[in-house]
Amino acid sequence: MSDSKRTRITDFVIPSELPEDLPAGDMPGDKILITPELIKKSEIIFPVLLKWLETTKWFDNPRKLVLSIFGGSGVGKSEIAAILAYYLKVNDYYSYILSGDNYPYHDNHYNNVERLRCYRQGGLSELVKTGLYDQQVRSILEKLQKTEKDFDHTLVNEYPFLATYQKGGRKGLRAFLGSEQEMEYSAINRITTAFKNGEKSALLKRLRLHSDKVWYQEVNFSDIDILMIEWVHGNSPHLENIDYRIFLNSTPQETWAHRRDRKRDDYVDDDYATNILGIEDAQTRENLANVDLILTKQGEIIDYRQYLKIMEEAGYQDNW
Repeated sequence: MSDSKRTRITDFVIPSELPEDLPAGDMPGDKILITPELIKKSEIIFPVLLKWLETTKWFDNPRKLVLSIFGGSGVGKSEIAAILAYYLKVNDYYSYILSGDNYPYHDNHYNNVERLRCYRQGGLSELVKTGLYDQQVRSILEKLQKTEKDFDHTLVNEYPFLATYQKGGRKGLRAFLGSEQEMEYSAINRITTAFKNGEKSALLKRLRLHSDKVWYQEVNFSDIDILMIEWVHGNSPHLENIDYRIFLNSTPQETWAHRRDRKRDDYVDDDYATNILGIEDAQTRENLANVDLILTKQGEIIDYRQYLKIMEEAGYQDNW
């Protein structure tokens, strides 16, 4: 830990500018896209985070803490984590940003293959269960799968059985996405345990974006005060040792452009990507009652009751 523990809620500093080479999380090849909106949100979050640290008497008894920043894909988790890490550094506190996207069991190619398999197997199982599967359906589906059109919702009028198939596909995909079968939560839990126990270093996984290359790198934790996990699944019940949770609220429609601009996806088709993003977004909205901070798309801090009211007024339904 750093020796200079000077910053309190009354004397913290928020720099007027960010460096051009602002360090991001530890996922190789990932790029961040800083916008005025995300800077504003970070400026709102940072004093609240410091106030929480003060109420926990952390300034008087510094200890290793784990912070989770989560929300739907493209909501700005990576960018806000990077900005908060810089603000902490300016105020003599040091953090490390761990990207949860390094921790699927399979590399990018095989993980996408397994997601697709779960979708298609779920769709076929639903057709069989409802008695809609026959040789004609089999022949049509084989052609649609070959051309990667079996997720295309516009084909439901032409092939009515696709509505049932796609419903089952979403069900199969949801069972896999973010599960212990897809994500290596145990590895992250080992890292957070080692960090909080004062271990000087740990081997962290690296998974290159748009590549099948996987390796491990030793990271020095000696001077790190706060370990940040930025991840869609950062509020999963399978994660342990989380001290503070920040939920960035947004919808897939609001955040899709941001994700596309960052060139994060090699998905097969827009309809398929929409399924994945919709399911992951719905999963982030589970178990929010005990989240420490909820920030709206507009940059307002709200409590859980206000969140439920906003979602009800917006007519939000989990249809995934």
